[in-house]
Amino acid sequence: QIGRLMKVDERHMAPGATVSHEVIFALVTVDVRKSTVGGVCAYPTRIAFTLGLTARKIHVASDFALAEPCVYREVLAHEERHVALDNALMHIAADALRVAAPKRFADLYGVWGESDAAAKQNLQHRLEADDQSLRLEIERKRVGAHAAAIDTPEERTRLVEACAGRLEKL
Repeated sequence: QIGRLMKVDERHMAPGATVSHEVIFALVTVDVRKSTVGGVCAYPTRIAFTLGLTARKIHVASDFALAEPCVYREVLAHEERHVALDNALMHIAADALRVAAPKRFADLYGVWGESDAAAKQNLQHRLEADDQSLRLEIERKRVGAHAAAIDTPEERTRLVEACAGRLEKL
């Protein structure tokens, strides 16, 4: 079941997995002013972002819980390292966004619309597009960081050899 959840092919076993998704919450304060060419322009006066991850769920093959407590502990510890890395990566992403925000959102200053509502809606659509772009950036970095720091060939070998090689025997 964990293998299907993580889309692992049938030749491999996934004894554990950690599932979470990025959450980006934006609070925008908008000032709307008449445009010199008709209509109005929406000017964000404040954009506050909160980055985080949904409640993460760690899965460890239930077969290990009672029958193989050592293997269960090793797999759980491996998944907990993923959680710790995710926490660190989200802090890094938040810090990077704070630094990059003025440049990243510069083109959102003065989004035109025929009415107040249209200008605000157009601004919202632009923010949503950037939100999706930001999610993809963060996910790409997360996948790479986890592969480089945790899901390494050395870690796979360590897990297989842990507990007197019980995982390999299973």
